[in-house]
Amino acid sequence: MLGNATQPVGQRLASLDILRGFDLFLLVFLQPVLVSLGACVDSSVMNAVLYQFDHEVWEGFRFWDLVMPLFLFMTGVSMPFSFSKYERVESRWFIGVTVMLGVFAGRMMKEGTFHRQKVARRLFLVGVALIVAAWAWSFQMPVIKRIWTCSMTLLSGGYCFLLMALFYYWIDCKGHDWGLNWLKIYGMNSITAYLLGEVVNFRCVVASVSYGLERYLGDYYSVWLCFSNYLIVFFILRQLYKRNVFLRI
Repeated sequence: MLGNATQPVGQRLASLDILRGFDLFLLVFLQPVLVSLGACVDSSVMNAVLYQFDHEVWEGFRFWDLVMPLFLFMTGVSMPFSFSKYERVESRWFIGVTVMLGVFAGRMMKEGTFHRQKVARRLFLVGVALIVAAWAWSFQMPVIKRIWTCSMTLLSGGYCFLLMALFYYWIDCKGHDWGLNWLKIYGMNSITAYLLGEVVNFRCVVASVSYGLERYLGDYYSVWLCFSNYLIVFFILRQLYKRNVFLRI
């Protein structure tokens, strides 16, 4: 449903919205624009970057394999805060191990409000422990994202804990959020960001007002269409953010 944020922005843990926003920014802006640019630029550096912005074919793990687990993890992290107004939340809300790992992280952060640096260290240590466990388990069960093996779950969960520890320490412990708050535009309206980015196509709008640029941009015209498409998505989300309008489920 559409509505205002249930909690004043100043009382929220900024790292939650910013890390979620970082994940959505990768999904509905950076990656598609990079892929579009990579189709026009042939260089070893660009190829190396694009390699990490694509899923591993079978066994192994790339940066892009973390996007979906991080989204699920952040869903779990938000649950202890979102459900705090209820006296009791039954376990049927928690679906999937990655989400449950996020719930565990969220509880650590919610219960350790007055000991944030200690919480950051715990998040970091849990992340390291999960990565070591995933490495050990991978000898018996390889890391395969396409079938979401147990070692893949532990490895992605470990990386999620490390990212959460980094963002939590830097933003909520140290108060260094300068240059990062714009990510809340994505993070506080993640469902809308995903729907607009993945379902709605604004390229036809851009093409209708900039078709004259095609002869000047050549192959890069497709990059312009892609970039402008996701820029429109950003401006829509920005207007919703400024008006304190968010899509909730």
